[in-house]
Amino acid sequence: MRTKTILRISLSASFLIVLSTIVASCNKTPVVPIAVLNVDSSKTITAFDPAVSFSNYKTIALTDSVSVANGFSVSKELTKTDSAYLVSLATSFSAKGFTIVTKTAHPDLVLNITRIASTTDGLVDNVSYWNNYSMLYNPTVFGESGVSYTTNFTTSQSVEDGVLSFELLDIKNASANNQINIIWNGMISGYSLLSDISSVSIETGILFKKSPYLKAN
Repeated sequence: MRTKTILRISLSASFLIVLSTIVASCNKTPVVPIAVLNVDSSKTITAFDPAVSFSNYKTIALTDSVSVANGFSVSKELTKTDSAYLVSLATSFSAKGFTIVTKTAHPDLVLNITRIASTTDGLVDNVSYWNNYSMLYNPTVFGESGVSYTTNFTTSQSVEDGVLSFELLDIKNASANNQINIIWNGMISGYSLLSDISSVSIETGILFKKSPYLKAN
């Protein structure tokens, strides 16, 4: 059963230019096997739409800020750790064959990030969270009107220790389907992980290790 979600994105061309410059200038670093990392990978979960073939998408635009949800109060921020995640995710998606672009380039997908401090019932899931926050819909950000957000998978995560949520939104088919579909979600829980910039590349590695289907070709 498809359910609505709360997501809102704002994109900045200047931010993406800076991000692309950072990504292009990064030197390759050795990959540390997940098994030897001192990180609890059980705090990182992923979910995806099983009906979707990710090879049908080629371009991704990234949010330029993070929505901070605290109950029904939402603000926009971009911390050093948030910025580090954006750079790390851009690098990882590029390595999987996707091209990082701006919103004005009509991307196939948009990556949204939400930092969740609390919800009404302490959970992030398709029922209590994504439906309750439907007043934050802003489909006009993507040049669409009269569309809603939907997802074709279920997920649930406790917000007790704080959650950083990543969502891939299908913009490519939004007009044809009259909806923006969330096709992938990754969540990282734990306040220490959300504020520790040194764990960013490790957590990103876990997200992609748990999502082997995230490939453009």
